[in-house]
Amino acid sequence: MKNWCLFLLFTPFLLVACHESLEDRAARDVVEYTHRCCPTPVINCTRTDSVGFNREKREFIYYCSFVDDLDNSVVVEQNRENLHNGLRELLLQNAGMKKYADRGFIFTYVVRSDSDPSKVLYQDSFEFGEK
Repeated sequence: MKNWCLFLLFTPFLLVACHESLEDRAARDVVEYTHRCCPTPVINCTRTDSVGFNREKREFIYYCSFVDDLDNSVVVEQNRENLHNGLRELLLQNAGMKKYADRGFIFTYVVRSDSDPSKVLYQDSFEFGEK
């Protein structure tokens, strides 16, 4: 009986100790996603090469490449506002990222040229929700 009472007493503490923080989950998710899906197939002249997570800043970092018609700094500059608005809408509509967006996580995109990977064609950050 004594052992049973001790078990009931400490069970809530054990369950709380096993709970994964949102930051831990984000770090795990990006590793799994990058391992499973990256590089992604090219869609709309864009490929996701990998995703990282900065725990201190609570920041997702998407490393992408522009290919074909978008692999051109002049074209990117002419479409900068459209790219910003499109990425913002994608983030707002992504149900899987909503829990992070609502908690004030940052989403950063670093997009390089496919033909010259040392060249960053586009970089942007988004922050939603509470901090």
